[in-house]
Amino acid sequence: MAMNQAGNQMRFMEDHARQAIVKKMLAIKAPNESLWVFGYGSLMWNPAVHVSERRFARVYGFHRSFCLWTPLGRGSPDNPGIVLGMKPGGSCNGVVLRLASDAVDEETRILWRREMFGGVYRPRWLRAHSSRGAVDAIAFTM
Repeated sequence: MAMNQAGNQMRFMEDHARQAIVKKMLAIKAPNESLWVFGYGSLMWNPAVHVSERRFARVYGFHRSFCLWTPLGRGSPDNPGIVLGMKPGGSCNGVVLRLASDAVDEETRILWRREMFGGVYRPRWLRAHSSRGAVDAIAFTM
C-alpha cells in the first residue's frame, strides 16, 4: 500500500490508496443501497459521520482487544497510547450504523480517513446480528 512516513515509524496511507480500498469494498453492494458499518469502539459514541439508523448488534468470529499502539490522539511517539482493534475469535457486541444511500460516497471518505489513516485496520464484511435482524456490515478489524 502507498503510504507516507511521518514521525518515528508512523506511516499514513495516501488518499488514493484509501479510495481504492473503499471502491473494492463497495463493489459488492448495489449502487443505490445504504451501507452498514459495525462499530465496537469509538465509532459507537462518536462516528464522525451522518448516521440514518443505529442498532445494537453482535458479530461472531471476532472479539474486541486493546491491541493497537498509536501516538495519534493519545500518547506520544516515545510513549504511544493503546486503542481497540478486533481480532479473530469469539464474538463482539457493538452497534451497526446505517449510512443513507445518497450519502455513502461522502461518508465513506470521512470514515476511511478516520479509520484507515495508517492502513493498520483491515476492513471486511461481517454479518451483524441485532434484535431487528441481521445485516452485512463493514468492520475495521486487525
